[in-house]
Amino acid sequence: MDLRQLRTLVAIAAAGTLSDAAVDLGVSQPAVTRTLAQLESELGVRLVHRLPRQAVPTTAGTRVIASARRILAEVENLRA
Repeated sequence: MDLRQLRTLVAIAAAGTLSDAAVDLGVSQPAVTRTLAQLESELGVRLVHRLPRQAVPTTAGTRVIASARRILAEVENLRA
């Protein structure tokens, strides 16, 4: 697990779609899909339900997103 994966997951949650998250992150949509799949594989759980024109966090995804936001905030605090 790395910060890029956590940033991607948080971006998906904020944007609501993988393609919008890709735009927000400045990467391609397939890159977002791969990054999410890698994180899900590492954690052994599905984090996002992929629906037509929507990405909805699972129950586990909601918990991981909350933790990811805290971790990313702590990283920003360290940089400051």
